Amino acid sequence: MLVIMTPKPGEMDQLIDFAKDGAKHHLEVPACTKWLFSRQINSPDGEESLILIQEWTSVEELMAHSKVDYSVTMRDQIRESTTKFEFKMSKVFAGFDSKN
Repeated sequence: MLVIMTPKPGEMDQLIDFAKDGAKHHLEVPACTKWLFSRQINSPDGEESLILIQEWTSVEELMAHSKVDYSVTMRDQIRESTTKFEFKMSKVFAGFDSKN
């Protein structure tokens, strides 16, 4: 899953704190196999964004976790701090995960 968040003015640090908290939380969630945040600085429209890439063992696990209190509360807090909050589901069709 890909999530793109564009912060309201002055809210980038808050979103970064949410990202760090989410990483700690999801480290303990076995069905979440990847949780990566990056900061997009040089976007065409000049807005800074945060991009979250998550991988889950199944869509069912992702959907189940999206309903737990932590996830609901975090989504509400993120919505208050953003002008854009987009979710995109993707399916990998080429590439590699590790060279090892």
